[in-house]
Amino acid sequence: MERASAHACRSFALARALPILGGLALAAVLACGASPTLPQMPWDHPSIVELAAKEPGFVLSAPTVAMKGAKGVASASYASDYGASLQPDGRIVFPQGTSGKIKGNTILAGSSVVATLSADGEVSGKGLKHKYRFTLDGDLLDADGRGVRLSPEGGVRAIGGRWHYQDVMQWSPDQGGAWDHTGWRTMAVVSLIVIENLLPDALNAPQ
Repeated sequence: MERASAHACRSFALARALPILGGLALAAVLACGASPTLPQMPWDHPSIVELAAKEPGFVLSAPTVAMKGAKGVASASYASDYGASLQPDGRIVFPQGTSGKIKGNTILAGSSVVATLSADGEVSGKGLKHKYRFTLDGDLLDADGRGVRLSPEGGVRAIGGRWHYQDVMQWSPDQGGAWDHTGWRTMAVVSLIVIENLLPDALNAPQ
């Protein structure tokens, strides 16, 4: 009995040390000796890197199924042609119907190279206003920590701007079904090109 009481006291102390969010509920659960269920937070899911098949370094690959990127759930003012699509053969359709494609570790729009992925994970090109780099978790960020995060479910969150924890783009298989996470780096780069040019507030904090 004394051991159980001591456990409850230690558990209550632990809960008090946690952030206030969910702390009281957690204290009650721990005091009863049950396994705690922490509040679900926006970052509580495996990263795309953890679930996608391992690739030999930094490469731009095509998805195995046709993928369509459309408006996200964030309450933004999206352009009418906001979005993009990717085909298994490497073809890309950008806004305004501009055709593009994957060519090696570059992305073309028309005949122009708009983004290049280097061997060390840096992404740059005339289709982007800044240089970005892939992190170990798969985020694509500039030197100030702004950029995009692609979730395993295809949602794209912009980091550093107006809409926190809300997807500003959503990728899904064009014909339905499941996505096996192939081509995710290409999707992240294409998303960034679209967002930076058509929804810049998603990357820039309000003044």
